[in-house]
Amino acid sequence: MANTYSKINIQCIFAVKGRKYFLTKEIRTELFRYMHGILKNDNAF
Repeated sequence: MANTYSKINIQCIFAVKGRKYFLTKEIRTELFRYMHGILKNDNAF
């Protein structure tokens, strides 16, 4: 079929049961900003 498009949503999970924090709050904030920038530049949302 010509011109058939689909959208795939991907969910990333960053936690497991009984986890201990590996990244500090400051690093997590910066990491999420970085990931947001990548997704925004790729027109992911």
